[in-house]
Amino acid sequence: MGNIITNKAFTLIEMLVVVLIIGILAAIALPRYMLAVDQSKLSQAILSARALAEAQTRYQLANGNWSADISALDISLDGGTLTSDKTYMYYSWGFCYTACGLDNHCGGCALRKGDLSVIVLYSPWSSPLKYCYATIGLERSQELCRFVTKTTSPVTTSSGYNVYAF
Repeated sequence: MGNIITNKAFTLIEMLVVVLIIGILAAIALPRYMLAVDQSKLSQAILSARALAEAQTRYQLANGNWSADISALDISLDGGTLTSDKTYMYYSWGFCYTACGLDNHCGGCALRKGDLSVIVLYSPWSSPLKYCYATIGLERSQELCRFVTKTTSPVTTSSGYNVYAF
């Protein structure tokens, strides 16, 4: 009697269909994943910028001037590396800095990674209190500022940035 041999393997067409489906799912999911990652980085920048602005305000009320030294402020910005002049704190996602009184803002943080360039500034003296600066020409930065501020257009343009108000 003859032996029947059966092949238990996938055909090339079946493998191509699976690869195609995985590619389509990845194309849909990757932009959403990147936006979620960017939002988490921006949340950290917003919280740090606010902490800097509030600490600068307290420092100014107590001392009568602004501090250029982050370590002189009554806050702890964990996880970063302070520069030798103590004006910048660098993180894996960007940096925070102190600069008060120059253009009516106090405390800022910047996301700088690849095609993402966003600056968050707090202005304790005015309304609105915070701004998102997105580099003109970087769509990912524009999209992130539009998403976080829930606006569709900037309030102004300044030195290569579209400025969105919260």
